Formats: sequence, structure tokens, C-alpha cells
Amino acid sequence: MTKWATEIDQAERIPEIISRAFHVATSGRPGPVMRHHTDLVPLKRVEPRFPEAARSLARNEERCTVRVEVNEAGQPARVTPRTCPVLFQRAAIEAAEQWRWVPYLVDGQPVSAAFDLQFVFRLHD
Repeated sequence: MTKWATEIDQAERIPEIISRAFHVATSGRPGPVMRHHTDLVPLKRVEPRFPEAARSLARNEERCTVRVEVNEAGQPARVTPRTCPVLFQRAAIEAAEQWRWVPYLVDGQPVSAAFDLQFVFRLHD
């Protein structure tokens, strides 16, 4: 049970949500508050390009998951394919390397983080 729970869905709302969480936690009856995000909050997203080689093979859709290690500044430090056909790996890695995230904080300090990022390639979108 918590006094208040919310999900961070937009990077620009982080200061507002943190401020409100502290206010709720320290006012009235004591009790925990919870803030949650499933992954880091993206600041910049880049969609991958559908590989030409896959076009010639008539592959219309493909899912590709890459592992992204993000540094303390919210930039990708390392991107590696997890479940990704070889034809799509380069495009997925190049797109993920251009993403930027709000730095992940632990005790108010930015730290590195890692998570899986999935792309869906569609030939006709």
C-alpha cells in the first residue's frame, strides 16, 4: 500500500513528479510513495531504416531486440543484438546508438543502466 503512486511517462515531468512525491511522503500520515518507470525515459528516439537486403527477400515485418547499456549521461555506451536476424542487426544498432535518455538516478546520483529495446521493422508503413 502506498499514499501515492504514479508512472513517469514524459521526461519533462520528472521534476514535478519528484517534488510532489517528496511533498506527499513528508506530509500528513507517514507512508511510502512510489514512482515507477519501465525503462529509462527517452529524450530522443530514432527509428531504424528497413534494410535494403531484406526488401529484396520480401520480408515485410521483423522484430529485433537489442541490449542497450546507457552511461551516466543518458547516452548509449554499448549496443548488442539479443534476438535479431542478421539482416536487421546493423540498422537496429545504428538507430539505438542515436537514442538519448534522461539519466537514471540512484540516491540522486546518475548511474549507468542496461535494458532491452525492441524495434519492429515494417516494410509498408
